[in-house]
Amino acid sequence: MSSIADNRFARYTSTDHSAPVWIATLLSLIFSFLILTVRLAWVKWKRHGLDDLILVMAHLIAVAHWGTLFSALSSGLAKSPLRLPASNRTSISTLVFTSRLLLFLTLALTKASVFSFIRTLFTGNSTVSRLTHVAIAAVLTLGAASATAISLAPSHETLTTLMVLDVLSEIALLALPIAFLWPIQMPRPKKLLVVFAFGLRLPLTVVAAGAYIYFGRTWHGDPAGDAGPSIMAAVVVQNCVIGTALISATIPCLRGFVGAFTTGGMGYTNAAEPGISAGTGGGTGGSYQLQSLQRDRRKGSAAPVKRDDESEDEAEAATVGHMAAAAETGSVAESQRVMIRRRREEGELDGDESDSV
Repeated sequence: MSSIADNRFARYTSTDHSAPVWIATLLSLIFSFLILTVRLAWVKWKRHGLDDLILVMAHLIAVAHWGTLFSALSSGLAKSPLRLPASNRTSISTLVFTSRLLLFLTLALTKASVFSFIRTLFTGNSTVSRLTHVAIAAVLTLGAASATAISLAPSHETLTTLMVLDVLSEIALLALPIAFLWPIQMPRPKKLLVVFAFGLRLPLTVVAAGAYIYFGRTWHGDPAGDAGPSIMAAVVVQNCVIGTALISATIPCLRGFVGAFTTGGMGYTNAAEPGISAGTGGGTGGSYQLQSLQRDRRKGSAAPVKRDDESEDEAEAATVGHMAAAAETGSVAESQRVMIRRRREEGELDGDESDSV
């Protein structure tokens, strides 16, 4: 049994708490990239926009975050510092501190991605466009300011201020869609469904608040005792925060929630819905590309355009029907012209009045 325990990838003992950190870090990395792959390759295929670009940037910074944690784990993170050399303790401290700076930048980019997606949903609304641009600039500035403030003055007051600002920004992410969506003529269940999609980020504020509390303990010493194992909880919560933030940025894009926006005059449509073509990219999933009608110059009527998936018999039937309708329209017009000519000959109409008819 002892040989099996010695060969484990990560152990959990009274002086080594690295196993939960390995698990939390790997799970947050794997699930975040799985959801990103689903978003880019299926949910928003051929409809990628600025929100997707911002979220990809957030994942790249998150990769650097996870990389610093893996390096810290290799150096002895979450192990008793009494069993580590001084050089390792210094390296772990620097790497964990760097990972927290990268965490703030990742959170800021995920919020900016959601605000950009909100702007896409309400395309054509100048008020929404201005407010979302201001919100994107605000959250990006907040992320940079948070990383700078933590690097210069890592204190409880700084953490409390950042926690309050973070909660306010998450509330704004929920309040903006509600304010823009509620006046629109849509069924209330669909409105509530969309609000629910954006509201799934609210639990993130609770997890983030826990992370801020643990950050303060590890910076100023945990009265519970050994600083090595006690930092385990802070790093685990940190991974939960970054994983939840990245995943929750994709939830509002899912088909079940976005389907409510195909009515009510929204600018975002789901190309996977039959009969609905996306705003960008080619139509898929049974949708048709809009084409201009070919107008018959002699009769002024529109000729039908054959679809790519339409059989020859269907096209011929549609053409016969169109010709019959055109002939009927032409006969009615000819009858009107004969009546006008007769009335003019009888003197009942003058020239100007007949022209207006």
